[in-house]
Amino acid sequence: MKKRSVTFVLTAATLCIAAQNASAQQVSQEVDPKDQAKKSATAFFNALLAADLNAAMKLVDVPWFMDRQKVLQDKSEVETQFQGFVDKAREGIVKLNKVIVVEDVENGMLARGEEQLKLLRSVTKEGDLVLQVVFETKDSGEEAAALLVRPGKDGAKIIGISD
Repeated sequence: MKKRSVTFVLTAATLCIAAQNASAQQVSQEVDPKDQAKKSATAFFNALLAADLNAAMKLVDVPWFMDRQKVLQDKSEVETQFQGFVDKAREGIVKLNKVIVVEDVENGMLARGEEQLKLLRSVTKEGDLVLQVVFETKDSGEEAAALLVRPGKDGAKIIGISD
């Protein structure tokens, strides 16, 4: 009887340790929303520079905050906006330099004034992030744009842009 009790206790302890290790690994494998957002923003910007509108559009979701001016409700509208940008970007942008996560969505990078803030609020949810994308241009050196990004379980989606 004693051997069975010791064996049972050892087996139970081993299973508990294995369960704790599995739980710790699962927690460590969860993706940080900021890292997820940076990865999607980088992929989105690089797809536009490579004139791969299909790849860029896979990272887009709607409603879309468009350059402080309007909210687009359909992905085809977003795609139309970017068709002209792709050629312009390829001619003038040399490379992506860095992507910086900005904590506060309402920090002024995406909206200035009450009307623009109202548009921004109609698109954003808790947890959305603003990322500053800094790139090098042929003409004026370093410039930046702001991307509005929504992290999620299936990857981060770009939901807005502003200069």
